[in-house]
Amino acid sequence: MMNRDDFQEFCNGLVEEHHLRHAIAQLFEWRNMKIDDLRAGEKYEQEKVQRAQKTIMSGTLDRERFASSQRGKPAPIIEISPSVAAFTTPDITMLHNPAPPIENKNLTSGPVNELIMPVKPKYHVLPLQTITPMSMDRKNLPDSHLLLPEEVELCEKTRIHPKPYLAIKEAILRESIRANGALKKRQVRELAKVESQKGARIFDFFVAHGWLGKA
Repeated sequence: MMNRDDFQEFCNGLVEEHHLRHAIAQLFEWRNMKIDDLRAGEKYEQEKVQRAQKTIMSGTLDRERFASSQRGKPAPIIEISPSVAAFTTPDITMLHNPAPPIENKNLTSGPVNELIMPVKPKYHVLPLQTITPMSMDRKNLPDSHLLLPEEVELCEKTRIHPKPYLAIKEAILRESIRANGALKKRQVRELAKVESQKGARIFDFFVAHGWLGKA
């Protein structure tokens, strides 16, 4: 039986495998398109998203309405997992030559010469209107020691005990690897074998933590 650290390492390995598979597939696609530069690959991905949006819009709007609705809009933002971007970003050399740490002096005055990454807000599971959250005693429930604090909140809000949740988590991660890292909300509900609202919360939780992509 695995302890919490071993289980977390196992799950992290599954997620990392998914990101690596996705990055490898993306790099193979670039090579097939004769792209041998990371910046050219980034431009190719942007153009691919734009082409996909135009294809969708052409089925519902005529050309004039589509042109007027798109006029003045910024380029679409491509959502790429940070783990995948680490292998495909044009600034990949920064991974091997990190910038020196910034001293905590005069951060609120003077010119800003360094890039400060925004802190990602903590994800909170929304309660279900038809379900009363349970207060989980991690000492008495089997396998509760394997959960992350965020997963404890998810289990409390959805009233799913740790042992079945961990089985659901493993099933979703394994299926996502076979599906190139992305699943639909319906697929997650079917894998979890729970009520529709609970399945939707699990799907949103996995997407928010970067464990799963939207298909």
